[in-house]
Amino acid sequence: MFNSDLGWRLNAARRYDESMAQLRKTLELDPNFADAHFELGWCFVWKGDTAGAIAEFQKAKSLDPQPYYDGALAYAYARVGDRAKAEQVVHELDDRAKQRYLSPAVRMLLHLGLGEKDKALDWLEKCHEEQDTWCWRLKVHPLYDPLRTEPRFQALLKKVGLDP
Repeated sequence: MFNSDLGWRLNAARRYDESMAQLRKTLELDPNFADAHFELGWCFVWKGDTAGAIAEFQKAKSLDPQPYYDGALAYAYARVGDRAKAEQVVHELDDRAKQRYLSPAVRMLLHLGLGEKDKALDWLEKCHEEQDTWCWRLKVHPLYDPLRTEPRFQALLKKVGLDP
């Protein structure tokens, strides 16, 4: 877990090659550690290898049914222009949401991947309302880079106490 956390921190620092190396070390220790595949998938996204990201997100999803992994997969499908697959992933999650909590972050990821900033911000604000863990990453996660100049995003940073 500590190895994977270091990989995440390197990812957040935009040190993707170092992050990938750290996450691969983690996977040498435990090739079935879903979260390391998840974080490695994000590195692939930021390096422009969406096919690699999809493979890692699918691996994470096959190891652990966490909805966040599905959300990341929907994001990656949306980034490559496969809206139908991206929406299919979210619709499948809607069925699971009838039995358990589904974070608004999943839909936020879909809309960010599609480049729909206003809808992504709607769901991100819902994350804040529900005190979802995705809000603690607002200041550093590369995922939010396309939103940083949006007034609603700036207001959200102030709401959560990440911007004076």
